[in-house]
Amino acid sequence: MPRAATALTSDQLEKRIEADRDITVIDIRTKGEFDRGHIKNAYHLLLGPFDTISDAMGIPDGDVAIVCFVGFAGKRVATDLAKRREGVYYLKGGTNAWYGDLVSEKITPPAPLVRGVMLVQLILLAAGIALMSFVSYWWGVAIIGLVTLDAFLGAAFNKSTLVTLLRAFSLR
Repeated sequence: MPRAATALTSDQLEKRIEADRDITVIDIRTKGEFDRGHIKNAYHLLLGPFDTISDAMGIPDGDVAIVCFVGFAGKRVATDLAKRREGVYYLKGGTNAWYGDLVSEKITPPAPLVRGVMLVQLILLAAGIALMSFVSYWWGVAIIGLVTLDAFLGAAFNKSTLVTLLRAFSLR
């Protein structure tokens, strides 16, 4: 009979972590979600929506608890992993259902840096509009598109190209 992953509630997982140091918590959420708050001593393992955990990823021996945001991806990954090893659990309800403390590693950029990025983006948008009007429509569209893409990447993945450039040139 195939093995199955076992669901743990927030209280059950917290008790297992406190009582048994031989359980490894693996958080499969995005890097941004992990940085905003995760279970203490959890390992971050970024998986795509259809990825599974392979044996080559170096997961320690012993029990493993898979954690995601709401529990669905964690259950899917844990079920797949349970086919190859024993002692696989997942957090029912994910970190949404976690009542314990979350450790946050989110580093917010200082306000002057954010203002600098916004100023550069505004200048580039104005340059794009000027290029559209006076030089070449497509050059303007390209500049505006790049600034918009950078803004979306900065918001979604906390990885703005302008922030990286400003930090590289020490313009803080």
